[in-house]
Amino acid sequence: SKTSGTAKHSYAEMIQTALLTLNERGGSSRQAIWKCIQAKFPESDYKQFVVRLKKIADASDFLVRVNN
Repeated sequence: SKTSGTAKHSYAEMIQTALLTLNERGGSSRQAIWKCIQAKFPESDYKQFVVRLKKIADASDFLVRVNN
């Protein structure tokens, strides 16, 4: 079963990997990042991803939320 304790990679690592893989000039959407993470890390959980992405974005000067 999926539990947060069984993840082989931290969500920070998964998000970083997804951003480097996508390598989009204008940045990547949350949906695009999630699709990349799902493909590379089958153990990932969407709710955990959203929580971690928000924490990382709040603590980072690099990640910026843009509302379209």
